[in-house]
Amino acid sequence: MSGCRFVMSGHRRTLLTPPILAARMVWGAGVVLLATACGSGDRAEPFPWTPEEAALLHEMLVAEDARPQTREGLDPLVRGLEADHPGLRARAAVGVGRLERDSLAPLLQGLLDDPEPTVRKAAVWALGHSMRGRDTQAMAEFLISLGEREEDPAVRGAVVLALGRLHPGPPDSAAAALSGAAQGGGGAAREAIVPRMMAMVALAPPASPHSFDAVQPALHALRGFFLLARRPEVQGQLPPDVLEHLREWAEAGAEKTEESVLELARARRLALAALVASRQVEPADLVKGLEDPDPWVRREGALGTSEMPELVLQAMGDPHPTVRLVGVRRWDPTWTPAGCEPLVRAAQDDSPHVALEAISALERCQPGGPVVALLGKVLAQGPDTEDWHAPARALLSLATLEPSIARQALPRFLEAESPFVRSWGVQAAARLEDLPSLQLLAVDDPHPNVRTAALQGLLAGGWGEEEAVEALSADDPQLLLTAARGLTGTQRPEVVPAYLDALDRLSATQRETFRDPRLALLARLLEAARWAPDMAPDVISGVEPLLSDFDPAVAETAAQALEAWTGEVRTPSPRRLEGIPVPEPRELHALAQVVWTVEMESGLVFRLRLLPWEAPTNAARFARLVREGHFQGLTFHRVVPNFVIQGGSPAANEYMGDGPFTRDEIYHPHWRGTVGLSTRGRDTGDGQIFVNLVDNIRLDPDYTVFGVLLTDEDEVAAARVLEGDGIRAIREEGNLSPGI
Repeated sequence: MSGCRFVMSGHRRTLLTPPILAARMVWGAGVVLLATACGSGDRAEPFPWTPEEAALLHEMLVAEDARPQTREGLDPLVRGLEADHPGLRARAAVGVGRLERDSLAPLLQGLLDDPEPTVRKAAVWALGHSMRGRDTQAMAEFLISLGEREEDPAVRGAVVLALGRLHPGPPDSAAAALSGAAQGGGGAAREAIVPRMMAMVALAPPASPHSFDAVQPALHALRGFFLLARRPEVQGQLPPDVLEHLREWAEAGAEKTEESVLELARARRLALAALVASRQVEPADLVKGLEDPDPWVRREGALGTSEMPELVLQAMGDPHPTVRLVGVRRWDPTWTPAGCEPLVRAAQDDSPHVALEAISALERCQPGGPVVALLGKVLAQGPDTEDWHAPARALLSLATLEPSIARQALPRFLEAESPFVRSWGVQAAARLEDLPSLQLLAVDDPHPNVRTAALQGLLAGGWGEEEAVEALSADDPQLLLTAARGLTGTQRPEVVPAYLDALDRLSATQRETFRDPRLALLARLLEAARWAPDMAPDVISGVEPLLSDFDPAVAETAAQALEAWTGEVRTPSPRRLEGIPVPEPRELHALAQVVWTVEMESGLVFRLRLLPWEAPTNAARFARLVREGHFQGLTFHRVVPNFVIQGGSPAANEYMGDGPFTRDEIYHPHWRGTVGLSTRGRDTGDGQIFVNLVDNIRLDPDYTVFGVLLTDEDEVAAARVLEGDGIRAIREEGNLSPGI
């Protein structure tokens, strides 16, 4: 490792390798590999690819992004699979896997015996991703046999990860297959799948010292066991020897101080998370977890403490807020003798997120006494300050406990300057069944998010049809989606032309990110074919142009709607918009060397770097949006402590982002501190971002990671972001320095 260094950063360990190796081995054994920061000073590293390699790499990226359906379209990836360079072979394998077509599995066959472990690992991942979630005993058996003959521990770990994402047979056979019972085929016994998974990776912790190289392969396996254990048909079915080894890993290295300590903590988290997810966790496992030196392991222990008052109280008294937060969520005020006293204390916690969670939890208490007194005191702080979050939650809790107090305070919240505050006021109005306020705000509020919240409140109570019809004249996609869904089953004649007008307005924007409301409007038009046949000419003329829409999903649904109205089969012929250009390798090389600093209006600052070799189009899009000033003045509109913060939407909601979709680039695990891409289904990235506040491995199969925060301090800053916090600016800081 001459000329390189390890960077110890909080709970991440980044291996910085020589630039040529780094760029060419980006799919290494679970570590982020960068083509930068090795060498001297701040000098930019030389471009690591030959012209021929760079040209083929770019062709491969373009082909992957196009999601090709023909052999001709696949040709660049096929050539990559056959390339001399192992880095190109590995990258091509991942590109094939990202197409998620099991019919392409034969293309990967040759790489399973590749001389380079990195290539074999990429091929195994590609197989697992292509087959994820499918009921396929045959693929499970194939992967097991592959892992049993594999010599490299990292590749064996990748096999277990792939197996954890499969359904190893028909759903009703899972339990029997896991226990080794006889299944099918004339009574022939199937060997137990999970014990064989365990054996192939030597799941038992390695002997001391716990080296980095020994822990890394196990992390793949533990991710696989976690994904397996959380499946409903597997819960409660893990064999005893697997549980034993998970327990060993859940304690592995808790006393260690050498360089592998961070990776060992991550392994303990995964093992304990798998035990909790399996529903086979024992109280002793949780006790040990709650005593772990790593707070994120203690958090996993706290997550399993339901119906265990003493352990929940221990979590609520933990020195780290992430553990206390879980304790607050787990505490049941009916437990005696403590009752609501722990929640009252937690509502005054030094951590804003813990305090806010406790204020919300107080609604589960009995009215009167110190609970209402405390909520009243918090409510009195009012909605017109930067610290509006606590009063807003107090209002909502009082709407349940003491409605008279909440009604008196409600107007101030409904008239507040901040739409975030007004939206909380709307939630309180819904609880109080204040129909006049909801009806007024659903139509007249200047912010569409508040109108949406008010309309949702009306519809949830069985009201709001008039307001939903009125909302069809809006332009906000989330409001239109809410209105269209809320009008399901409505047979008012005026809604049909309103659907068509709204559909026409949204379609004219040519924004792929407006797919969901457009599909909802088409669904209502499809319904109307049964009760409004006299409107057929208008509907047919309005919907027919969508057969050649830029969005294939809309074109397909338009064909279904037209068939319902005409009785004739219609064939969609979508005309896709020109996509976002796929970046050139030189651009990716440059992006890998940049630090991005996010400055919040609150004064919080956190830094990140991109992972352009793993998520090229989404890393490049983020860089472009930053350089265009797109994020300046936007907010983090979704803040879920102990999960994610999400932001970057011009409308501060889920349905307004940068116009065109980007494709998913799934591969990197969702460790704490990674930066992901918000989507609403496959290949629907809209430029919104989220930051993982904890290890969110359950997101691995579905969401792209395109960046990572740099240090523990950056993670702490991100975790302090509150709902509605504004982004002052995101700055491009230049090359990574040797100190990072």
